[in-house]
Amino acid sequence: MNEEKRTKILKKMNDVLPRGRWTIFNAMSYTPRAGGKNLRAMLMLEVADDLGVEGILDAAVAVELFHSGTLIHDDMPEIDDATLRRGKKANHLVFGSGMALLAGDGLFFLAFKLMSKYENLFPIFSDVAYDVLVGEAMDVELEDRKDFSENDIYEMYEKKTGALFGFSLSAPAVVVGLKNWKEFERMGRKFGIAFQIYDDIKDFTMSSESVGKDVGKDVNKKTLVKILGFEKAKEVADGIVEDIFNFLRSEKLENAESFLRGSLDLIKRG
Repeated sequence: MNEEKRTKILKKMNDVLPRGRWTIFNAMSYTPRAGGKNLRAMLMLEVADDLGVEGILDAAVAVELFHSGTLIHDDMPEIDDATLRRGKKANHLVFGSGMALLAGDGLFFLAFKLMSKYENLFPIFSDVAYDVLVGEAMDVELEDRKDFSENDIYEMYEKKTGALFGFSLSAPAVVVGLKNWKEFERMGRKFGIAFQIYDDIKDFTMSSESVGKDVGKDVNKKTLVKILGFEKAKEVADGIVEDIFNFLRSEKLENAESFLRGSLDLIKRG
């Protein structure tokens, strides 16, 4: 069933990505088509199945397109100066920094175009997009800040990585009209914190070849791994994940729980 959903996501993504003789179209399509786990979109569709929600594929693909846009911008020389993404050359190395910048912007606009079909989701997604921007900016600024706290890092993780997971987990709940949809969002954001901790651990312990992107880029970054150490950081992430599973069970989200359990090894190891 997971593979069937992923096929739907990739087909829809392929349908909406632009084609043409102008470089911007190739640059916009390059990163989304380079592969990836599609975890956020898949999570949304699994929750939708659990809640009996249909017609949410466009929203799931919009999340993936927006996420790809953030990756393009992250990899640019002005931010992470990365060379690899999803096992291929970073977008700016293929198309140049100017075009990569525009490609990221284009994916944001395309994501909002898809999301505009959902009147009740559009304002929430707008808030989420803003949080992602703030989280990314916090990540950049924290590199050089001396006055920061552990809570600042949690907040940065919650916005930068957690916001899209929060939206993915809660969007079907919003569509079906559940009053506790904000609890869905809160738990999704918590999962994003755990995801970021696992990602930071990989940056220190794994090779670029195994994860498909540059590692060792967190040397100057403020991360929970650097503050707490590997073991304690992993304990924190594992505890968060267990809280998520307890929540999913309490809401009878069996497909979502099964999907996340099955994805954990992939998340931890690349």
